[in-house]
Amino acid sequence: MKIGRPKNKIPRQKQLNLRLSEFEYDKILKVAKKKNITRTEAILKGIDLLDNFKPKKFKNLSDNNNQNSEGIISGESVPLKK
Repeated sequence: MKIGRPKNKIPRQKQLNLRLSEFEYDKILKVAKKKNITRTEAILKGIDLLDNFKPKKFKNLSDNNNQNSEGIISGESVPLKK
C-alpha cells in the first residue's frame, strides 16, 4: 500500500520563485487565510481575475492632447467621464 499525496490530474511540475516585499507577502497570506485557500490558490485566482478583466477607456493624465487610450488602470490613468 502506497502512502503519500494523491496524484493530481494535471501535475504541477513548474516552479516559480518570487521576491516580495513584507507588505505584499502579508497581503497574500491575509487574503488566503480570509478565503480559507492556499497561497498558490490566492495567486492563481488573482491571475484569473486579471485574465478576465475587460479594460475600460481611460484618460492619461500625462497626455496633453487629451487623446483616449485603452489599458489597465495604472497610477497615471483615470476613468473617462461619461
